[in-house]
Amino acid sequence: MFVTKKHHAKTVAALEAQIETMTSIARGREVLIAKLVKERDEAQAELAVFRAKKAKAIANLTAANARKSAEAKARAAAS
Repeated sequence: MFVTKKHHAKTVAALEAQIETMTSIARGREVLIAKLVKERDEAQAELAVFRAKKAKAIANLTAANARKSAEAKARAAAS
């Protein structure tokens, strides 16, 4: 098949347009991935804070229960 210069130029232009489109899509994906990674990291940080607060609350409750138990035993022994 004989390819003219005009046809060749159109084909090259179409391919260049496709490359530009694909590059643009790739950049968009990179931006989206970066955004999602940032959101994930923020969520993990919030989860770590929540877990620390939860552990502290459990420790406080355990200590309070131990105190109450010791006070009850002391009252029972005093009776």
